[in-house]
Amino acid sequence: MNGMFMFLKYAQPPNLLGYCGPKSLSIERGSLLQFEGAVPYLRLIARANNIKDEFDERVVEAYWLGNDLLKNVSNKNLYRSVEERFRKKMGRKDWRWLMAESIPEAKPHHVFHVFDIYRRAGLLRSGAKDKILETINSCRIGWGRVVATELNTELNTEHFPLVFKGNKLQFGEKIIKKIISFDSSIKAGDEVSFHWNYVCDKITSQQKRNLIYWTQYHLDITNQTI
Repeated sequence: MNGMFMFLKYAQPPNLLGYCGPKSLSIERGSLLQFEGAVPYLRLIARANNIKDEFDERVVEAYWLGNDLLKNVSNKNLYRSVEERFRKKMGRKDWRWLMAESIPEAKPHHVFHVFDIYRRAGLLRSGAKDKILETINSCRIGWGRVVATELNTELNTEHFPLVFKGNKLQFGEKIIKKIISFDSSIKAGDEVSFHWNYVCDKITSQQKRNLIYWTQYHLDITNQTI
């Protein structure tokens, strides 16, 4: 799969909702470069692995789903990128916690941005836990097995949402979640990834394992300081 096309599949759902990226989205490089949250992470991954193109499919997969390329990104370089972009948007205490507890172990995976950058901007301490959980579960890349299709564009998918248990974020009980898909080839039994309740792609067993691993990896980091 073309890396830019793969990136578009994952970036388009929040763009449709007006949350990030250009007002007029296309598969052209100039359009995709306007995703100012994601692209710097792609560049970190690419440079750490001596890959010239930040939209190389391997790099894009590492950011959204996770793969071994993440292991080669130094915490020093991640620190510099995060500091340049977000330090002024956080309070001093939030910044100290982020640097002491998250950055030493974190990798430039999308869920790091969701769990830690959003959280240190005050999201998880706002007190509105229901809304916080809704946002986090929508913004992180989810995964699930399709159990039924409805109305051509709706899929019933098995999903394990994040919930608060004892003031920690953990995966809850399995639910059936309705998500939207415009891919008519997806059928019951397929494993899919999704973002803001829109299907991104069918995923392989290995991609699913990677996504679960890196989500749990950063969840463990996050729970150290909630």
